[in-house]
Amino acid sequence: MLVAGIATASVNAQTFKPSGNSPAELCTAKEYTTTEGDLNKDGIKDLFINAKTDYSFNESAFYFGIAGGGYTLFRKYDMGTHSDNSKITVNANGVLRIQTDRDEGSDIFLFRYQNGGMFLIGGKMDRHKNQHFDYSFNFSTGKMIRTDGEGTDAKTTTIQMSKMPQLKYGWFPLNWNMIEYLVDEHLSDTDFKTVMGIFRRMQDDEMMHWAFCEYDNPYKNPDGGNGHYECENDFTGGSYWIYEHLKFDRQTNGTWRVELSGQHGERTYEEYTDEDGETYSGGTNQDAEESEPPSIWIFTDGIFVKQ
Repeated sequence: MLVAGIATASVNAQTFKPSGNSPAELCTAKEYTTTEGDLNKDGIKDLFINAKTDYSFNESAFYFGIAGGGYTLFRKYDMGTHSDNSKITVNANGVLRIQTDRDEGSDIFLFRYQNGGMFLIGGKMDRHKNQHFDYSFNFSTGKMIRTDGEGTDAKTTTIQMSKMPQLKYGWFPLNWNMIEYLVDEHLSDTDFKTVMGIFRRMQDDEMMHWAFCEYDNPYKNPDGGNGHYECENDFTGGSYWIYEHLKFDRQTNGTWRVELSGQHGERTYEEYTDEDGETYSGGTNQDAEESEPPSIWIFTDGIFVKQ
């Protein structure tokens, strides 16, 4: 199949209710975590829910508190922390802090409600477990600080980041290993950074063949400019082959149109005997070629909407 994982690629409408008085009323998932705090600074506690709807925490929602009690839905996303090791809090200034511990260290993301959305304002990629460095990011000032070494021997370097796109919750996965391109001081194409965030979301959610989801392979990254980017995946396995073509187009209203198309088929094998009489199986014949209608989504405000 061309598309794996979340084939509908849209938020499950049944997971989060539009309003309610408690997390149990708002979220239908069997397993979820919640965090309270005043996100929109109106003096009323708000709610963030991270729901485990399959094998991982892969859906989430923000609710604003209502005067007199209860909550109303602000935004819901087909994205979560993807980890049981995440610590989520809201501080006294209304900043949502998401920390996920990994084998190599920890990832921290800081979001604040402003201009009608939950924007990334800072974070940290801590790799002191075995690599002895970390990056601290301040997206309000555009500065990042690298710290190398431990204790009194630690040295810091301040770097000016290149121009950033609008970094909202839902526009990239919560994994610094997947989004280091964001803080590349030599990369100034904000459209490309936006498209890479969408692409990484697709890889993280396994919306394509697994070979296309190898995010550490730069040869599969989108390329282009002026609001149009493309990339492809050409994979031949032991008994099958697959070709995928992915296109990203910026729409006039600021959303992005994403189209995934391709072909796939099975490989046949032939037996042959060499001059020494040894028989082998091999060959590269491709047959049973099939094409499927393109899968099309509109990516808007951090959500994939299937067309």
